[in-house]
Amino acid sequence: MRPSALVIASILLLGACADRATLHVLPEAKEIGTIHEIYVATNRGRRAEDGAFDESRSETTSYLKATVSVPPTHEAGTTQTNARNPNPARDFVIAAQNELGSQPTFQSDLRKSLASHPSADRDVTLFVHGYNTSYSEALFRLAQVDHDMQPPGVSVLFSWPSAAQIVGYANDHDSMIFSRDALQDTLFSVSKVAPKRTLLVAHSMGAMLTMETLRQIEIERPGWSKRNLQGVVLISPDIDIDVFHSQLARIPNLPQPFVVFVSQRDRALEISELVNGRPQRLGRESDIEQLRDYPILVIDVTEFSNGRGGDHFTVGSSAELMEFLSDPQLEQAIKSQVFGNTELRASGQLLGSTLKRAENAVQWILFPQRASD
Repeated sequence: MRPSALVIASILLLGACADRATLHVLPEAKEIGTIHEIYVATNRGRRAEDGAFDESRSETTSYLKATVSVPPTHEAGTTQTNARNPNPARDFVIAAQNELGSQPTFQSDLRKSLASHPSADRDVTLFVHGYNTSYSEALFRLAQVDHDMQPPGVSVLFSWPSAAQIVGYANDHDSMIFSRDALQDTLFSVSKVAPKRTLLVAHSMGAMLTMETLRQIEIERPGWSKRNLQGVVLISPDIDIDVFHSQLARIPNLPQPFVVFVSQRDRALEISELVNGRPQRLGRESDIEQLRDYPILVIDVTEFSNGRGGDHFTVGSSAELMEFLSDPQLEQAIKSQVFGNTELRASGQLLGSTLKRAENAVQWILFPQRASD
């Protein structure tokens, strides 16, 4: 598995006053920014007045191919947007959006896109966004990671009907549960095009949706996940630790690698703990013993927190960490699950690491080092 595909970044929790469902399509952006094509499957409903995807729930899944322009002023780890009046010279914008109609058309177009890549790079990264995220915000964040990390192959976004409101946590939780069947259908569809080459990456509440969907699939088709997925990555997962154990109990053969990124400074998950009245969210869990029976790699990125966005997206906002996680030498470390208590140099960055083991689980605690250390 390519290490760069591991690090699809999580979604920035935006609190803008502008209508976050509004979608501006600016074709002129193709001549200004760097273009990234993102495939989309979404069970969001649409507004009658302009057709924009919103927080309403649809019984059917829409399939699209979006062209996102990354502005020339872009800085790694950031997503510059303007919901009211986007400027392609300085903002992420959608340059085109093509409806693909049916699932077979979606699969056919995705297959053609993969065929245009070298055979070694025909991977699919399927990303599931988190709570408080609009359709366009999810697109822009995935395009940012494509731009900064350059993962191999093609990126696909599954966008479920988040209300994109900070006070919409309960509504989002219900919409997440509502979306299990749609994500299952999307997983089946993508895995047929890229069997054993589909990396499933989920952030925040999207991790809960992902685990619920995998649990559902495994009850119906035991062993499907390991047979069909290249790996699973959960970033800042908003999952109660007891619920996570119950989900794992239905997935006896986890896809490998199975990676969980955690941070003790994740303020969004701290709020989730207060809202849910439970002190243990998986994304803030520091006790590797809690996962000792499962072949899971936990990567603690607490020390790379930069204070932006409640540190709920550290994997995609720390330039230092992104550069290290994109380095090819990480692939062998992922496979061996051995770093040791050592210093690591990759892409010019010097990082420290501490290793913790508990039966089948392994935890790497990463921390930045000064060049003079």
